[in-house]
Amino acid sequence: MSHKCSDASSGYQVLTARNRVIGTGSALPSRQVTNRELSTFLDTDDQWIEDRVGIRSRYVCAESESTVSLAVAAAQQALNSAGIEADEIELVVLGTFTPERSLPSVAALVAEALDIQDVAAFDIQAACSGFLFSFATAEALMSSLGVRTALVIGADTLSRVVDWSDRNTAVLFGDGAGACILQRPEGVAAHEAKPAVLSSYLRTFAEGAELITCEEIERKGEQRVSSLLGERGEKGPFLQMKGRSVFKAGVQLMTASIFQVLKSASLSIEEVSLFIPHQSNIRMIESVAENIDLKDQTKIATTIDEVGNTSAASIPITLDRYAREGRISRGDILLLTAVGSGISYGSLLLRW
Repeated sequence: MSHKCSDASSGYQVLTARNRVIGTGSALPSRQVTNRELSTFLDTDDQWIEDRVGIRSRYVCAESESTVSLAVAAAQQALNSAGIEADEIELVVLGTFTPERSLPSVAALVAEALDIQDVAAFDIQAACSGFLFSFATAEALMSSLGVRTALVIGADTLSRVVDWSDRNTAVLFGDGAGACILQRPEGVAAHEAKPAVLSSYLRTFAEGAELITCEEIERKGEQRVSSLLGERGEKGPFLQMKGRSVFKAGVQLMTASIFQVLKSASLSIEEVSLFIPHQSNIRMIESVAENIDLKDQTKIATTIDEVGNTSAASIPITLDRYAREGRISRGDILLLTAVGSGISYGSLLLRW
């Protein structure tokens, strides 16, 4: 049986046996779309986009690429990173709002592609908050179902639902997938292992449900970027967003959820090793950091400049980048936060 030890940073007793993220992975499409390319048909320019949202480029799927293919590639990379075989996975939870079809789930198709025969696999639709909801759900199920190893994925292909003639949304979004392997220590029963998540706060602010939508609407003009990926009809579904309201609500909700998880875990912002926010908009990230009094800029993880807002994939892509660069160490406390359509939002405090 594991021995108890004092956790000075959190002020409560923990077990030495704790669920751990043992591998990460990410995948981006082959085609990169720069601000300069967008400026050839949108009323904008490279500097305006970078100054306003902090994005220089994003990646978009070709005809042969999809939410499933990106998710599979990210999952395989995570498996390689963890040094385990796919058949060790007992649970797949995948956050997305851009599946190619309604049935089967993207998670089921990922399981099929990885040849995992005995697995519980399903999708979660919480838009940009999808990875947080998926991670928290996966760890809860690891305990209740006695699962030892889980695969958690965030994957979205927003290029399929972006109106490329709408400057307000076209400059923001890109495609991608990120994944992580969560595992309970060997020889430790599910009820004995402490969770990797120290504290979580996940909610839906229903009053803002109509601030971000994706529905059938008439497009505003020629879909120049997506036309290179395949013809689209005159109607969507297209992503619609009330930008100013989303910005204001997003900052407030992420800030509030961060204070909730810090309070619940009896931690201060100074004790957080790395802040990994949803890569929504650089100004939104900076505003949240200011609200929570995070002054050390080196603790703010960002990938938005290169890959844009990849919805549910943004946090796991960033997590994977920083892990591979050696900027996360075992025992670090990570603060994850996101806001998305619904409005779904929340934060997790994760011990690495």
